[in-house]
Amino acid sequence: MRVPRIFLKCILLSALLITAAAFASAEKNVMDEGIEAFYAGRYQQAEAYFQARLEDSEVKVEALMYLSRIALARGDTEQAVEHIEEAIEISANNIEALIFAGDVYCQHAQDLSIFRALKTAKRCIAQYESVTELDSENIEALMAATRFHLHAPSVAGGSNKKAREYKEKLIQLSREHGIAVKIEWHEKEGEREAALKLADHLTENGIEFAQNQYDIGKYYRDVEAYDKALPLFEALSAREKTYPHQWIIHDSLLQAGEIYIKQGEDIAKGVALIEAYKQVNNNPHDVHYFWSTWSLAKGYKALGRKDKYEALVSDIQSQEYSRDKAFAKEFEGAL
Repeated sequence: MRVPRIFLKCILLSALLITAAAFASAEKNVMDEGIEAFYAGRYQQAEAYFQARLEDSEVKVEALMYLSRIALARGDTEQAVEHIEEAIEISANNIEALIFAGDVYCQHAQDLSIFRALKTAKRCIAQYESVTELDSENIEALMAATRFHLHAPSVAGGSNKKAREYKEKLIQLSREHGIAVKIEWHEKEGEREAALKLADHLTENGIEFAQNQYDIGKYYRDVEAYDKALPLFEALSAREKTYPHQWIIHDSLLQAGEIYIKQGEDIAKGVALIEAYKQVNNNPHDVHYFWSTWSLAKGYKALGRKDKYEALVSDIQSQEYSRDKAFAKEFEGAL
């Protein structure tokens, strides 16, 4: 069963990045080596580092969270759940751990049978809502709770009433975040004109938060407003890189490159941007790993580089791309 959730942060994109800011800052002197290895995609090195820190009670919760992130990055949601549950058992009111637990449960639900997925999805929203009870002004938890209730079916715990309540709270606390959620609300209700109007208004007035800029760029791209999406992604790709925003900044290169290729006016630039993306994120466990290789292949094909196209297609075929079912369906259908 697929439990809808637009948070990413990319979806999933984001589960690996959310709450990282607090830990990257708070534990910089103690955990920096492991954090750097994690964000560089050196998961084996990072895992060994954080495993070695489990005996240190002062950083055990943070170490368990990074071990959970590593498991999630590898697609092992069962292991990710085990690590984050151990972290919460140690620190039951740790807000960052609870929010990340929600992300882990939401992702784990994607891998389960219908009955188990429904139960796990309810655990997902329970984590977000527990944070709103501990900290009623926590923007991150409010965004996650609003989006869950907006997109999840009622049998999985979704509630339009609760989505509306959280949305109104967000608007009071942060106009930008509130508008970002309202865009999704209007789109879900089939009110595209209203959604676009809000997105245009926010863009024209400047977007402060990197995640919101990425999300609105993705929204424009999804509705094929490429001329509006492209400037957002290009500006975002030039932002200063920080650990919590590294993924979306890198991914903006891919998004911009794919838009150039789709538009067909400057395919060479699109190819160059995706090649640049591959230099900074070529992690085979990344949600966009196969998609980016396929986009690059199509770009080279459009440029008449049949040799490059065939080499990239062969590269995809040599790997276990079928684990991404949506990608496998598109890829195999196009060949």
